Amino acid sequence: MRGSVHIPSTADTKSLGLVAKYMMLGRDEHGGALAVAENQNAPERVRNVLAAIQKTAVAAGQTSGTWGGQLAGEYQIASDGFLEGVRNSSVFLKLLNAGMKAIPLRERLSIVTTNATGFVRGEGSALPLTSLALENDGLDPLEAVCLVIVSDELLRIASPAAAALLDRELKAGVAEAIDRQFVAILAAAATSSTASIGSTATAAAYDLRTMLDDISTNAASRLHWIGATNVAKRASALYDSGSFVFPGMSAQGGTMLNLPFLVSDQVAAGKLLLVDAAGVMGNADLIQLEVFRHGDVQMDTSPDSPATSSTVMRNLWTHNEKALLARTFFGADVFRTGAVVEKTGILWGNSADSPA
Repeated sequence: MRGSVHIPSTADTKSLGLVAKYMMLGRDEHGGALAVAENQNAPERVRNVLAAIQKTAVAAGQTSGTWGGQLAGEYQIASDGFLEGVRNSSVFLKLLNAGMKAIPLRERLSIVTTNATGFVRGEGSALPLTSLALENDGLDPLEAVCLVIVSDELLRIASPAAAALLDRELKAGVAEAIDRQFVAILAAAATSSTASIGSTATAAAYDLRTMLDDISTNAASRLHWIGATNVAKRASALYDSGSFVFPGMSAQGGTMLNLPFLVSDQVAAGKLLLVDAAGVMGNADLIQLEVFRHGDVQMDTSPDSPATSSTVMRNLWTHNEKALLARTFFGADVFRTGAVVEKTGILWGNSADSPA
């Protein structure tokens, strides 16, 4: 009889990275990933997840099969913890925890897009009725994929620094893949897109005021700035009348006009978005992992698709490398008109017209 497994309720931000490491090491070892993890005295959850994967005839992250229940529980905690770690570098996951409406993926449901109106009725008067505008829509999943290629030498290093490097690169890749699509969704939904009027502090104040005027808000709104890296740098260093204009800002974000400022590499240079998280819905699935030992990879950030006769490919096996494919399905949609506005061409603090 198989024994029960204790599943702690706290988020685990490190287990999934170790699971990935042992899955890659286990491709060439007798007994597989679980044997390697046991030999290296891996944490209990890591060994439990690997045991469930090894005894389940499904890929990691799926929950069908005899051992599906155990895999779902342990893997869910590891995956949730991994995404919690990704949240530090993903604007999508930050907004998901800061006011965005979390709804199930792949489910059809009705969304209230206008509020019911309340009435004060006099004695003997008819009772007015109101109608709700309902949008019978759901959240279609998008796939975010991250491919990490690692040498066998790095995988076999037992130091915590090596495991942390793999975990860090995996999280950075997943965050980039998710945010690239999420920022595109936000930009496409922007109901106002205007150019900055200049680079002085006065021009910056006008730019921000017009964005606040253009965005639609209510008492439940959760406003966030999402800006390019160069916009964050310029906002943090904007100086006028003997002091910094936005003292709550840094080159890595902060607050601007008492609203959170999130920095994303996926926002084009010079662009700033103002987003009401309460007007956006989204969610994310489990992280799924796959390991490849044999295959050809084009080592390019813009690979040929499809490959041509001139495409330079790198064979994993001949270079003693393994590839880890991490994928997750997520969804996002702006369901309220006016929940996103943008400003382009921001060059605050240019030397030509900045204060001395």
